[in-house]
Amino acid sequence: MLKSNLNAINTIINAHQNYYKITLEDTASNPASNCACITSSSTLEKKAMAMMGTIDKLEEFIENNDLKLDGFPMLKVTSWNLETNQISFDFCFPITAKKGLASVGNIQLKRIESKESLKAVFNGYYRLSHLTWLNLLEKAKRKNIEVENLPLEIFYSNPRMGGEAMEWKAAVFMPLKK
Repeated sequence: MLKSNLNAINTIINAHQNYYKITLEDTASNPASNCACITSSSTLEKKAMAMMGTIDKLEEFIENNDLKLDGFPMLKVTSWNLETNQISFDFCFPITAKKGLASVGNIQLKRIESKESLKAVFNGYYRLSHLTWLNLLEKAKRKNIEVENLPLEIFYSNPRMGGEAMEWKAAVFMPLKK
C-alpha cells in the first residue's frame, strides 16, 4: 500500500513538473521602478487569479492618464505567512513618472527600490511561479543566507497573448536581509 501511494505521489510530481522550469541563478539586484499598483490578498495558489482581476483596472489607469510603461508587470509580496500560504502583494505596472499624477481609488503610486537578492528564472504557467519562492528559500537555507520572505516577480510574457507556457518567463528575486 505504501509503495503504491509513493508511486502515485511521484507520478503527480513528475506530471506537475512538465508545466514549469526553475533556474536558480546567483545574486542580482532587481530593477528600481515607479509603479501604478493594486494591493491584493490571496493564497499562493490563487495569486494569479487575483492578479488577473486587476489587470484591466491598471491598464485603464495607464490609458486614462496617458502614461508610458517603463518595464514589465511586477508582483511585489508585502507579507507572506508560510504556515497558511496567505500573501498580500502589490501587482504593479512600471511607469514613467509624471508630474501631478495622483493615486486613484485602489490604484496607488509606489516606488519599488532595487535590492540585492537571490535570483531565479521561472518558465511556465505563472500560477505556479510561487514554487520558485520555495526553491529560493531552500537555496538560502542550504547556503546559510538570510533573506526577507518578500519575493518580487517580474513577468516578461503576457499570458493573454497565448503562446507556449514553457516559453513564458519571469524573473524572481528574494531580497537579502541587510
